[in-house]
Amino acid sequence: MFGEWLSKLNERERVVVFGGGTFLIVFFLFSVVYKVSNIRSNLTDEVMETREQFSQLDRLLKDYNYYKSIKSGEEEEISNLYKKLDIILIRHELKDKVANIKDSTNAIQKEYNKLTIEVTLNSVPLPSVMKMIYDIEVGKQMNGRVEHFSFKRPLAGKELFDVTIRLSSYSRIKKDA
Repeated sequence: MFGEWLSKLNERERVVVFGGGTFLIVFFLFSVVYKVSNIRSNLTDEVMETREQFSQLDRLLKDYNYYKSIKSGEEEEISNLYKKLDIILIRHELKDKVANIKDSTNAIQKEYNKLTIEVTLNSVPLPSVMKMIYDIEVGKQMNGRVEHFSFKRPLAGKELFDVTIRLSSYSRIKKDA
């Protein structure tokens, strides 16, 4: 049927019909490829945003669970934190390597008290420090968390490091009634 109709056309009309058909097919294929690439790039953007949102959500959940695990109502004194920290340092044989300890107290949103202890250790093996951090973070042997951890190797040939750790503990501020 199509062949009979095509044979009735002269040479110019056949070229126009084939050219128009070819143009429509190429235009259709281009539209499909463009649409697929557009959908793919939108999907890639969405996946990247979702990954970022997941990490933000994960961080928020960790913070929420941490604040939820805080002993409510009691105000912890800095001396109690020092006692617990001393016990942990002695257990991991780091007490004699302490170079400096500083502490500070801040109020957060007029409800919480943030006690921060910054410990500087000199020439310590990194596995001992990691075990200490594990005891604080996972073992909950101290009502606090590690907010900052940095280390540097002062001597290139040895496996000893200078370490700075910032521990923070949060407690509710007592309201006088």
